[in-house]
Amino acid sequence: MKEAVIVDACRSAIGRAGDRGVYRAIGPNDLMVPVLNTIIERNKLDPNLIDEVIIGSAATIGNAMTRNTVMIAGLPQSVAGSDTARQCASSSNAIAVAAHYIINDDADIIIAGGLETMDRRGPVPPSQVGQRGAGGGGDLSRLLGGQDEGEYPPDWKKANLLPAFLPPDVPMWIYDMGRTAEELSMRYGITKEDSDAFALTSHEKALAAQDAGLFKDEIVPITINYEDGSTEVIDIDQCPRRGTSLERIAAVPPAYREGGLVTAANSCPRSDGAGAILFMSKEKAKELGYKPMCTFRHAVAIGVDPTVMGIGPVPSTQKILKRTGMKISDFDIIEINEAFACQVVYSMRELGFTDKEVEKLNPKGGAIAIGHPLGMTGTRQAAVIAHEMVRRNLEWGLATLCVGGGQGMATIFQRENYA
Repeated sequence: MKEAVIVDACRSAIGRAGDRGVYRAIGPNDLMVPVLNTIIERNKLDPNLIDEVIIGSAATIGNAMTRNTVMIAGLPQSVAGSDTARQCASSSNAIAVAAHYIINDDADIIIAGGLETMDRRGPVPPSQVGQRGAGGGGDLSRLLGGQDEGEYPPDWKKANLLPAFLPPDVPMWIYDMGRTAEELSMRYGITKEDSDAFALTSHEKALAAQDAGLFKDEIVPITINYEDGSTEVIDIDQCPRRGTSLERIAAVPPAYREGGLVTAANSCPRSDGAGAILFMSKEKAKELGYKPMCTFRHAVAIGVDPTVMGIGPVPSTQKILKRTGMKISDFDIIEINEAFACQVVYSMRELGFTDKEVEKLNPKGGAIAIGHPLGMTGTRQAAVIAHEMVRRNLEWGLATLCVGGGQGMATIFQRENYA
C-alpha cells in the first residue's frame, strides 16, 4: 500500500457567524474558492493532476455543491468533487477518505477541505440582522411528522413512519449541544471554575500565537469586494478576546439552564470558515519535488451516548491507541476540539493527562477562542498539527473531537525524515 502525506495545509481566518461576523456579506463559495486556489497556486501545482476535492461540512454544503465549488474555482473539469458529513468531524472524515483513496492507490493527489457558514448558504439575510447567530434553515415541522396543508385524494393511504430523527427513548434536546455539555458537567463533576480557567488559557494561547505570527503560513487572506467598490481583507481570527480575564469569564451568566455550568464564555462561538489539506501519495510528492509536512497514519470513529456527546474524544482516542499500540504520552502535539471547556477538562482527566500532555494540548489555542465552524474544524486541527510539526520538528500528532449526535473521531499524523 502507498502512504498519504500532507504537502500543505491552509485555512481562512475564522469569523463569528451571523450579523456580527466579518463574513456576514458573503457565502460559502466566497470562502472556499480562495482557499482552494491558494493551496494550488502557492504550491505551483498543475490543477490537472488533482484527482478530487472532498469537502466536509455539517450543514453548509450538500446536493453536489462541492462539484459546483470545484467548477467555480476554475479547476479542470476532470477534477471530481464530493462532500462528507459527520457533523463536527465532517472535514476530519474528508481527511480520512482522501488519505484512504491514496493509500489504496486509487488516487495520487486529493484536496480535503472543510467549510461552514453556520446554517446558511449565502450572506446573512435582512431578517437576521440584529438577531444573534446565523440564519436558520429548513422546516423541521414536516420532518417531525407534520403534514402539508390540504387533503389527499380519497384513495391515498398514510403509512406508519419510523422516527425522522431519533427513537422515542432519546430526548430531542440532544440537538442542543449546550444541554449535552450541561449534562456532561453534572454527570462527571466538571466544575464551572475548571471550565472557566480552561477557557481563559484558550484565549491566552490564541492571542500569543497571533502576536508571534504563528498563523502566518496557516491563514489565507480572504478579500471581500463590496458593491460600493470598497474592499476588505480578512486575515486574522475574529473571536479571540483581548483583555479578557478569569473574572470576566466567570461573570458571564449560564446559557442553558438557571444555575448552570455552561456559559457563552466557556463554550465555542458560532463561526464561519474554510480550510484545505493538500494530500499526495509519498511517491507522487517525491516525483513532483514536494517535501511533505507529515504523513497520515490512522483515523477512527466511535459512537457515544448522545446526551453527553462531548465525551467523544475519550473513547475515540482510546480506540485509536488500542489499535496502534500507542500511549497518550507518545504524542508531541495534541488537538482536542474545544466545543465546550467542560468536555476538554473531562477528556484530559479520563485520558490521564500529566502536566506534559497539558503543555502539548492545543498550543495555538482552540475553538473557545478561535471558533468552531463545525465541519471545517478538522482541517483547522490538521493545519495546526502540520505547521507546528514543521516549525518545531515534532514527530507524532493526535487530533480528536466530539461530534453532535453522539460520536467521537481521532486521527494520527507522523512527521518523518523526508529525504
